[in-house]
Amino acid sequence: MVWIERKYHRQRPQDSLDGLTPIEYEHKITTKTAAAA
Repeated sequence: MVWIERKYHRQRPQDSLDGLTPIEYEHKITTKTAAAA
């Protein structure tokens, strides 16, 4: 179960994240936040 959460789930595109992987979405949000600051 831990392997799934750390490896597979974070790399699979998510519909709730506009088709981005959790890693891509996190990068998008942090980049947008840094640019706004």
